[in-house]
Amino acid sequence: MSFFDAIEKIVDEKGTSLCVGLDPWFEPERRAALGLDACFDAALEANLRIVEATAPFAACYKPNLAFYEAFGPRGYELLERTVEAMPEGMPWIADAKRGDIDSTAAAYAQAIFGNLGADAVTLSPYMGKDGADAFLAWKDTGLFLLCKTSNPGATAFQALDVGGEPLFVRVARECSSWSPRVGLVVAGNDPEALRAVRAAA
Repeated sequence: MSFFDAIEKIVDEKGTSLCVGLDPWFEPERRAALGLDACFDAALEANLRIVEATAPFAACYKPNLAFYEAFGPRGYELLERTVEAMPEGMPWIADAKRGDIDSTAAAYAQAIFGNLGADAVTLSPYMGKDGADAFLAWKDTGLFLLCKTSNPGATAFQALDVGGEPLFVRVARECSSWSPRVGLVVAGNDPEALRAVRAAA
């Protein structure tokens, strides 16, 4: 079953579209004071507690890989144990925001879909469809392309006028044409942008 079919099935069955982020972060000072092992244990305990509490209400989970990579080699153990705790069949999105082409993109796709077993991934569209092709080669996976983000500096590029429309609208139209397995990342705090993207894609 494809990622988006699985999500639609869960939404229909549960009546929810909740996506739960799992982002264990320790400020450098706290991390230094506690030590890596204690941070690892605290992060795992928190993740397992969050998964257990949200399982009846969640449609999917979305760990941001940066927070796990910050643990070094143990980060993959933390991620794997977190994923193992998710309900069976629950899809999860690797929030990786990768963006490259050719063999590098293929290596990213292998790492995320092949090694980690993610069902979907977030990507940067800046290099065009070439950057998505290696991920689209993995059957039944989902791709979420950055379109209109919520950070204040995003407008420097995303709001540029491109032929009478903002660049993010052009990105929405272009990326959604690549595959029915492509979704878009759009800031939830910008209703006007949401309306514009929905109209374009």
